[in-house]
Amino acid sequence: MIQGWLTSDPSAQPSDHSGALKPQKNNAAFVKELCRRAELRGYALDKYEMAALAIPNNSQALECFAWMDDHFDLVCESEPNSGHMTMEPITFEEVYDEYLWDCDLIKSAVVSLTSFRRIWNGCFPHVLRRPYIDCNLKCMTCAALGECRKTHVGKFVAAYFSRAAADK
Repeated sequence: MIQGWLTSDPSAQPSDHSGALKPQKNNAAFVKELCRRAELRGYALDKYEMAALAIPNNSQALECFAWMDDHFDLVCESEPNSGHMTMEPITFEEVYDEYLWDCDLIKSAVVSLTSFRRIWNGCFPHVLRRPYIDCNLKCMTCAALGECRKTHVGKFVAAYFSRAAADK
């Protein structure tokens, strides 16, 4: 029945496997196509269901997903009309360093940078990094709080500066 549900034709019967979706080595593409076909049938996967499909079922990957979920809620701004979340101009490596720092505090096992990117791209495609533009569009207080968040590593410190910026 699953194979019939995964066919490219929404009206296909379960016995029709001609256009069935088969897992490939490129797991991110498989998950995106699975989500697209689910939406055709009126069912949308939430971020936790997408994560269950996109990441390995081991403690390091699951803890990394949980860390990203918390981290993006703390440091990203939601764009109400697009469903995207944006964060300051920062590299994958800088976010990964923050992840390593937080995991070191609690003595937790970590994933590699490659796995970190794979989890980000597979589970959080809606989280975008703003490109760096050299212009001052923020007030001085917001700019100072953003700079403090970037220079003080750690979840609790970032949460403090994020709340301070929101209260302003």
